[in-house]
Amino acid sequence: MNYKDPTYYILNKKRDFERGYLHNIKITDNKIKVEDNHKGKGVFISDIYDSHEIKTVWNRMVMEQYGDGLVKFTYYACDEADAIKEKLKSEAITLKEIEALIKEFQVKTVVNAFDIMLNDAVGRYFWFKIEILNLKEKEAVIKSIRIEFAIQSFLRYLPEIYQEDYESRKFLEGFLGIFQSLYMDLEKKIDKNSSYFDPDIADREFLDWLCNWIKIENAYIWDENKLRYLLKNAVKLYEKIGTVKGISDIVQLYASEKPYIIEYYNIKNFSETKSKYEELKRLYTENPYEFIVLLSEKSIPTEKEYKEVYKLISEFKPAHTEFKLVILKENIFLGGHSYLGINSYLSKTSNMQLNGLSKIPFIKLE
Repeated sequence: MNYKDPTYYILNKKRDFERGYLHNIKITDNKIKVEDNHKGKGVFISDIYDSHEIKTVWNRMVMEQYGDGLVKFTYYACDEADAIKEKLKSEAITLKEIEALIKEFQVKTVVNAFDIMLNDAVGRYFWFKIEILNLKEKEAVIKSIRIEFAIQSFLRYLPEIYQEDYESRKFLEGFLGIFQSLYMDLEKKIDKNSSYFDPDIADREFLDWLCNWIKIENAYIWDENKLRYLLKNAVKLYEKIGTVKGISDIVQLYASEKPYIIEYYNIKNFSETKSKYEELKRLYTENPYEFIVLLSEKSIPTEKEYKEVYKLISEFKPAHTEFKLVILKENIFLGGHSYLGINSYLSKTSNMQLNGLSKIPFIKLE
């Protein structure tokens, strides 16, 4: 079906809301809400919007908001608004004076309706008033408002007999407008279909959906930015499954730290020195099919992260191999995993403590 897209005004930035009249309303992060110290009630009156054509039939209002407060939406329309626009520019005008000035042009008031048809608003100029009432701890925040007009009605696809009577035509246009809006919203989603498959711009729910396509079964463990990177680079990462590089990359992506990976052949090189070789086997492994992954406690602070990293390594390790995941604590353990410059450091001398209780003073030998 070939039809003309609606022309629209949209308010979704700070400067858009600043053009209107604010009474006990504040603008934060390009959104409007009631000021904290005004008992949960505020009023916003928009700028006057010009369609540049008399007897314009305004089409639709879509408001994006969140929270549970009460939102009352009142809209106005007329063909001559120069006098009103001039008076509204006055900084001394009060809310009561504005409401008295525009009352005769009021079309309708709706409560907590965030997608409504405006077919009963006819005139070149259009504006609206929003009253926000927060109930106890329930706060309403308006994120954006879209006003559509100059739309070609689906009525034109029906036989002319349906357009002969003015009252009948007006009713039928409003009735068809409901289905027309649904149709247009669906068509916009189809037009933007590619955005659902782009990891850079897809919503979080679609990121999880994309993960199912490429068998990322633990999408919930990733924060959003890392998950986007994982989706974009999944093929490259999966090509390295079963390799040291693959394990290192996936662990580094999750933990934001490159792990140390020790394989059996790394310690086998010391087999000629028996005492050292035996100590390395005890500390690491003597199994040719086992490897060790070392990570700092800072990158894996809780048991939850430990289990998630363990699961990632299990998915990327070579078949028929075993591994140990060792968390390096910032302490020195004799005979344990203590590495100078990694999890232990040389510092100024201090008294040695045993069990956190007894102190052994430093004695300088002559």
